[in-house]
Amino acid sequence: MKRFRLYILSVPLLLSAACAGTEQPGNVNTGIEQAKIDGRSYARLIVNRNWAGDTMGLQNNLLEVRARQSRYILEGHREEAAAFDSAFLSTLRAVEPQLANKLTAPALDSDTK
Repeated sequence: MKRFRLYILSVPLLLSAACAGTEQPGNVNTGIEQAKIDGRSYARLIVNRNWAGDTMGLQNNLLEVRARQSRYILEGHREEAAAFDSAFLSTLRAVEPQLANKLTAPALDSDTK
């Protein structure tokens, strides 16, 4: 089991290193596929851990997910950012639908009139 966890924890590091290079125009589909894999890997990190009593840890991991998506956008890879986000959320919906619903729910407006 420890070996499996180590593997899961190392996947995002390897994937982010693989995505760090500049992409040629012909490799857009490859970049999108890699972003999908990256999104699924980050989602698995979230769902494979028991977050009971560790809301700060969960928030920290969700911030890392948002940072990864933002990195795609800052590098000018909007299609990859969308693919990352879509894969992340679809994986969460499949495995942990309640968490996915919380993350995609619109923010409550406390200033209702």
